[in-house]
Amino acid sequence: MIVFRPFRNTDPPGLVEIWRNQPPLRRRAQGINTQSLERYVFSKPYFDREGLVVAEEDHRLLGFGHAGFTASRDGATLSHHTGVVGALLLAPDVTEDRRAELHAELLRRVESYLVERGAKEILAMGVAVACPFYLGLYGGGALPGVLDKDPALPMFEAAGYQRTGGTSILQRSLVGFRPVIDRVLMQIRRSYHIEASLDPPASNWWEACTTAFMDQTEFRLESRDDRSFGGRVVLGEMEAMSHSWGVRAGAIQHIEPAGQDDDPQLLLFLLGEAMRQMQGQGVSMVEAQLATLDPCAPEPGVNTLLANLFSRLGFQPVERGITLCKTVATGT
Repeated sequence: MIVFRPFRNTDPPGLVEIWRNQPPLRRRAQGINTQSLERYVFSKPYFDREGLVVAEEDHRLLGFGHAGFTASRDGATLSHHTGVVGALLLAPDVTEDRRAELHAELLRRVESYLVERGAKEILAMGVAVACPFYLGLYGGGALPGVLDKDPALPMFEAAGYQRTGGTSILQRSLVGFRPVIDRVLMQIRRSYHIEASLDPPASNWWEACTTAFMDQTEFRLESRDDRSFGGRVVLGEMEAMSHSWGVRAGAIQHIEPAGQDDDPQLLLFLLGEAMRQMQGQGVSMVEAQLATLDPCAPEPGVNTLLANLFSRLGFQPVERGITLCKTVATGT
């Protein structure tokens, strides 16, 4: 008889075994252990054992589903408006005739956990800052939604999740990389300098909760004349993914221009120099993610400026994530 129950402290070895034995998926870290789950999941201050539902039969774990919540708009506290189903995995030896039913029941139970606590909409796997758990173990430098090669994609869609956007995952090898150089960029080099700092302070509570595990470097562009702000870029190392890929990889996690009307060449210069410095530190590949729609929003919004900058720096699309959102019916 299959029993569905909340997480217990004795479960991590079984959860790790299920994770490690999933079919190969490039953007799901493979060589994890119980310390990985502690770092990326259990150590979060908002971790709730009731949100991690385990399917068990004869004292053996058959699968698990895990859900959590996102943050308020200012990142200062947890918000129960939007829930995230962050994981839904079955042991590989679960027979085919049982898989669909087990998936559906685990999903139903973690959705119920979210709805009972006030969720009005639910995201599949998380996207952008909607990343309570598993950032660093799935998707890359950020959560991109459900990867288009993930077998879970049709299962979520069959459960009523709607496509509301996507994320283009871009990569650039730093082997032989050289920043773009032209007359304008040479003038910027003479007029500005870059301040690099390790492990910059988080901008809010949520960022501290979700990215504190990463080794980050902040690159800040300042005028040589009056030290006025010219832009800011934060790159983080992708430790778990680097181990899976066998290459030291970094991710562009935050880009902040000085202002909406500022010359995009300033960001081009800053990004190029940041990548050059990361190259000098032994990073071999850099990743960026570009959203094509905001989660659960009906209007398209491609960031043309960033797309053009990444193109000029030689980034190439390698994979795509799909934003899936389910609206909870009123009165549910």
